[in-house]
Amino acid sequence: MHKAKLVALKDGTTYENLRVIDSDDSLLIFMEEDEKKFIRLIPWNNVQHIDYDDPQAIEHVKAVAMMAMLDVMDDIDESIEEIEQLEVNFTTEPKPEAQEAPEEGDKSELTKNPYGE
Repeated sequence: MHKAKLVALKDGTTYENLRVIDSDDSLLIFMEEDEKKFIRLIPWNNVQHIDYDDPQAIEHVKAVAMMAMLDVMDDIDESIEEIEQLEVNFTTEPKPEAQEAPEEGDKSELTKNPYGE
C-alpha cells in the first residue's frame, strides 16, 4: 500500500492524499465518504497518472520498477543465449557418416546393373 499525493483519471477526476494498491490490471483506492470507508477499483486503462510524494512510497515504487526491469533483462539474456546456441547448431557442419561399401553378394535385384557387371 502506498500513500499517493494525487491520482488523476482520464475522465478528469482526481483524488488527493489517499492510500492506493496497484495490482496487475487495476488500481485499488482506499476512500472514505460520509464516514464510510470503501475501496474503489479503477482499471489501469482509466488512470492518467499517479503522483507520489511520500519518500517510502517513492522508494518502493522505484524498487518494484527496477525488479521488473531486471526480470525483463534476464529474459532477454536467456533469449540471446538460446539464439547463440541455435546459431552454433546451424553453422556447425554435421560430421559425415561413414558409409559402408556394399559387398558384391549383397546387391538386390533392384540395384544390380541390368546390362551386366
